[in-house]
Formats: sequence, C-alpha cells, structure tokens
Amino acid sequence: MSEERLDFTYIRGLHGERLGQPTIFQPINVASFLDICKSLDRSVSRQMEKDYLSSLRRNLKVKLFSERSEILMQTYSSLMRYPVCPICRQPLSNNAEMHEALLTRGDVERAPFEIAVQIFCPQNCVLVHPDKCHKLAQHFLRGKRICARYLARWNGTSISDWLEYLRDLGLTKVPEVQLQLLDWRIT
Repeated sequence: MSEERLDFTYIRGLHGERLGQPTIFQPINVASFLDICKSLDRSVSRQMEKDYLSSLRRNLKVKLFSERSEILMQTYSSLMRYPVCPICRQPLSNNAEMHEALLTRGDVERAPFEIAVQIFCPQNCVLVHPDKCHKLAQHFLRGKRICARYLARWNGTSISDWLEYLRDLGLTKVPEVQLQLLDWRIT
C-alpha cells in the first residue's frame, strides 16, 4: 500500500455497528501427530514439530486475514476486504505480521509441544503492520492493552475458555494473564 490516502469503508451491521464474528475456542488436537513423531528419530520429530508449527501459523494468518476483514477498499476494478491493524487502525495488506498477544512463544518455550501449540489460535493472535506497530504491540503496555481489547472484541468470552483450558493443562503463566485482563477490565 502506498503512502497516499486510501479510500475505505467499514463493513457495518444493520444498526451501524462494526461487525465482529464471535468465535468458539477449540483446542488443537495433536495426538495423532505426536503418535507419528514417537516412532521417529528425535531430530526428525523436532524438525516435524517446527514444520507443523510453521504450517499452523501460516494457516492461522490466512484465516485471521479473511475472518477479521472489516474494510472494503477499491483496488483497480474490484472491491477487496481487508483487516485493520489494531494498533494504528489502518488497513493491513498481505505483508501483515502475526503477533501472539496474550501468551507468547517465550511463555511456552519449555512447555510440551501439545501445550505450546495451543497459543496459535484466534483467541491469542492479532495481525499487525511490521516494524512500528508490531514493536508497539510486543514491547509496550499500551500496545498490549490495545491488542487485548481487539481480541476481546473479536473473540468475546472464548478468551476466558481458552485461558481456563491452558490453566487446566498446567501452563503457569495463565493466572498472570487472567489478572492482567481483569486489571484492564477486559474479561
């Protein structure tokens, strides 16, 4: 997208409200994948886990780009739908980056694979512009709060369901995230 001013229109509901799509948390079932990995050499299974996560992230990014599209923009002779960056509220293009907002990869790096994979879900991930917006979302309290509100808008109570599921699996960072969301008056 160029620096020029873009003409766009928000997709709205009957009463002028911006449309959101409620989501339901569904755990990612990796049991059959892990059964296959058990029969392989450890170095091969680690590479397969990396490839699985890479594919999962790519598919989630495409899903979020499609499901969270809320702006109609005219491009040449057609109308296209685009999601909006929660940080700057400008349309996102295909170069958007996916950011894990509430629980990061660092929070689950020592967790078993079947737990770590659960952070790559709509309840935790936002699409943002690279560089400035991503850094704000990642490193500053204001950006983290904006992302949390954005996730609540799109996911509603399924964020609580997702966090409870992870807490039941024993992820120790979850109570801290739940308290932070309460402090921000998000859940």
